[in-house]
Amino acid sequence: MNYAQSIRAETRVLARQDYDPLDLHGRIELVNLNHLARGPNSAVGEVLRNSQRVLVTNGQHFIGQVCLVRFDLEHRIRHNPDVEILHGEDEAIFFGQGHSDDYLYPLKANFISTEMPWGFEERIKGGLSPEEFILYGRMKPGPIPSFEAINRHYDPGKIGVFVYIRGNGENRQIYIVSIDEVIPVATYVAISDLLPRPHRRSRLVVVDSKKGIKALREEIIDKDIVPVRMEPLL
Repeated sequence: MNYAQSIRAETRVLARQDYDPLDLHGRIELVNLNHLARGPNSAVGEVLRNSQRVLVTNGQHFIGQVCLVRFDLEHRIRHNPDVEILHGEDEAIFFGQGHSDDYLYPLKANFISTEMPWGFEERIKGGLSPEEFILYGRMKPGPIPSFEAINRHYDPGKIGVFVYIRGNGENRQIYIVSIDEVIPVATYVAISDLLPRPHRRSRLVVVDSKKGIKALREEIIDKDIVPVRMEPLL
């Protein structure tokens, strides 16, 4: 089987919606970023616990580092035997120069951070399933950020809604934000109850202050969930 034929074969297999032989979808994993991919923003690395090769978006500035990534819940292979590229990553499908093109990356991961969650360093080594973590980040006080603003600042992956927390203490305000609307909610409701089901979309909370981060971390940890801080993109 020649190179083109092998890609077509891979495309047919990976088009199955339930195809995830390594059970990585939606997970947080530690990845060692080895080198740049051919695209302008992507890097290639290996999952530490199983040596799976992965394509990491927005990983170009972190070559040679171990970082946290979150695997997509959706596949990136077009279901077309004549198309030999990954959907959405046309320019970054293969290894960069000096590396073999014989490897196809069936899963894409989003760069999350080079920082390990404090207090959970050992737990993170085995990776985290989607229900075991919540992503969080901080943006400057002001209007509630848009999806576009968040995606410029961070790379959380697919988000259907996110929770925004303004202020802290007695002045704390909580909102559920979607593309179409912003809904204020009572402050006594658990943050984890406001987020989407973990196997559907990224669970993301954005706050506007350092004090807000401290309170949020404590609340998440009380639910036996790991708070994972997103690192701003360079």
